[in-house]
Amino acid sequence: MPLVNVNCDCDAPPAGRNRGELLRDLLARMGFADPIAAAERRTLGQLRRDLMARLGFSLQSDNPPPGMLDLLDSIINEAEQLLWRRLELDRGEATLPPRMVEATDLCTLDAPMVFALALASAKSHYQHGDAKLYIDMSTQMLTDHLRRRPPAVMATLGAILTDAQEQLYRRYSMFQAERYFSWPLQAGRALYDLPENDEECDKRIDARKVTWAGVERDGAWVPIECGIPPELRSHEQAGWPQRYEIRQCIEVWPRPDETRGRLILKGSFGLQPFADDGDYPTVDDQAVFLLALANAKAQFQQPDAMNYTAQLETLINGLVAGSHHARTYVPGRSRYTDRAYAIPRPSEPFPNG
Repeated sequence: MPLVNVNCDCDAPPAGRNRGELLRDLLARMGFADPIAAAERRTLGQLRRDLMARLGFSLQSDNPPPGMLDLLDSIINEAEQLLWRRLELDRGEATLPPRMVEATDLCTLDAPMVFALALASAKSHYQHGDAKLYIDMSTQMLTDHLRRRPPAVMATLGAILTDAQEQLYRRYSMFQAERYFSWPLQAGRALYDLPENDEECDKRIDARKVTWAGVERDGAWVPIECGIPPELRSHEQAGWPQRYEIRQCIEVWPRPDETRGRLILKGSFGLQPFADDGDYPTVDDQAVFLLALANAKAQFQQPDAMNYTAQLETLINGLVAGSHHARTYVPGRSRYTDRAYAIPRPSEPFPNG
């Protein structure tokens, strides 16, 4: 997987897993079952026949007593609707499953669970002596499902996933991808809004992560200094900007004397939106997944949380090593600051001995 989602045009689909896929994998690795994704589906007709057989009407399955099919359909649908509400499936704005009407309609939830509750209700309706047995069986099955999938687990895992990306982004500078942002300079204008840059991309610069600032005119790029001392505001001045400062906006000093050139900032563009299932993480998706998995296992008190912490450390070490690219580090001073450097020499020889 790439270190970051490099996407020059901002329109090609990023690599890696999106938020929905990460949540799906996280749910599976936690061992929490999804009663919908892992459901055994049966049709309404199959559930009817099975209920009639368990109620002692198997010989009349092709010619049931008057009103019996309507009764069984009502019991089956009510069982599924009740289970849907009880399981708290974290489906957000999703509505209740549609009621089954035709014999070929499939149930939405796991069929054995729907059948168990429907059988308990049907046995109770027909006053069978073993109704209590099937009620207890249905209750135990529901308890087992809730144990395998805690209430509101998707909301919890989603928050853990978001926190994992933010932690990685703030801790490791290699995840803080940079780009250039520019603003056309306008005569007499000192303030420029951060979101109103001249780029077509929807990325926004992180004001805390600016690594270079300058102005460009006629193809020449000239750096400017950070900070505008208050005493410089004592009188109005216009000309070629020499300083900048970022508060609510970007301010340059002095004010441009003509509408010409650009203000340019180089810096990290911050984390991209990561709230919907189709959103992709800005940070490496495997690193986000491993940290989220370790944190989730620790929160739900699963004993193997430290295993995934160790896997994350190994992955991070490899990514850090790869982040150096083709750079070579040579001991000594920077060639950019050595231009006026002269080795000090004594003005007169040292005395012997």
